[in-house]
Amino acid sequence: MTAPLLLLAASLAFSQERSSLSVAAQFARNGGDCATLVPFEHLQSLPLPVMTPKGLRYRVMYYRAVGKQAQVPSVVAEFDGNGVDVTCRTSFEMPRTRSSPLGPFLTAEAAALDWETFEARQEKLYALIERAAALFAAGRTDKKIHDEFLMQFYQLSEPAFANFYQALAPGFWDWLSRP
Repeated sequence: MTAPLLLLAASLAFSQERSSLSVAAQFARNGGDCATLVPFEHLQSLPLPVMTPKGLRYRVMYYRAVGKQAQVPSVVAEFDGNGVDVTCRTSFEMPRTRSSPLGPFLTAEAAALDWETFEARQEKLYALIERAAALFAAGRTDKKIHDEFLMQFYQLSEPAFANFYQALAPGFWDWLSRP
């Protein structure tokens, strides 16, 4: 097998281990105007679902970290479930904050994990976000999914961004608060 074919095979094998939302979020980072707006060194938040006139979409924030401290997000991307229809913007409605840094970008639990374990847990969370998003889009609730999502999300999401996540997808958080 030639080197390009080996790289393609390795890439396909890796993508098969990832959730479709994880792959879509990665495509979104490089799609549309995000390719020019998101610096390579910026980190990406977890995606959250939103309902728009285009239907179910996801939003992520891109931010810089200095040491273990998260800086105020500088770009928000909105994308479809394939990561193809992407829009990025640098002006967005976010909570007023004090200046950067905001605080740690990892919870104590997440910081204690080795990289492989963190990645595996994050992939499970991406799959859980997809399941919750499907229920959210259908207007259905499931307490077990809600509880599991909240537990996993708060273990792996950036603690400094609690208010930012609320502003990123307010309808989703309202849905989560329903019984």
